[in-house]
Amino acid sequence: MNIWVFFEIFNRLNKRLRKLMSKNEIEIQTLKLERNPRNPNWGQRDISLINKIIVHQELGEGTTEQVHAYHISKESHLKPGVGAPAIAYHFTIEKDGTIYKVNDLTDVTWHCAGENLQSIGIMAVGDFACKDNINGKAPTQEQLKSLRLLLNYLTDKYMILKANVYGHKDFGKESCPGFVLYDFVQDYKKESFNVV
Repeated sequence: MNIWVFFEIFNRLNKRLRKLMSKNEIEIQTLKLERNPRNPNWGQRDISLINKIIVHQELGEGTTEQVHAYHISKESHLKPGVGAPAIAYHFTIEKDGTIYKVNDLTDVTWHCAGENLQSIGIMAVGDFACKDNINGKAPTQEQLKSLRLLLNYLTDKYMILKANVYGHKDFGKESCPGFVLYDFVQDYKKESFNVV
């Protein structure tokens, strides 16, 4: 085979492969949110401490910005009278599938009591069906697709085992992240045991 024919075939296959892979590429937007002037700073950690990911639902019908506004307010359940430094997650996923990075991974945010130092918090915007809200909705297909992409990205980049992806329910918050997201997390964990 002529070397030029080989390179032409190789280049065509490489272009097709890149086109296929681009459908599964992740796009993470950084959303800069104003810090709480009463309580502006999170504790800090070394990224090497991260060993798990915890998935949450919003438990409302707002947006990332609205959750942020509540978390930094004096009425916030996170620190009544003062509020949190910012929204209490590292990533959020809007209903249209948009992924926002809202805090640095070195920030020890307050998304899951007792687990914050070693975990990444992801929140899907929405009020989903759960034990306390049987009439809630399901996350959108766009949210589920983005969650899978984000989990794949984070587990690969930070060498976190898929078995170490949890729902907030696993740490005592029964209603979070809701039935559909919790089942999604359980199925995702099982993937780590599948042999290809």
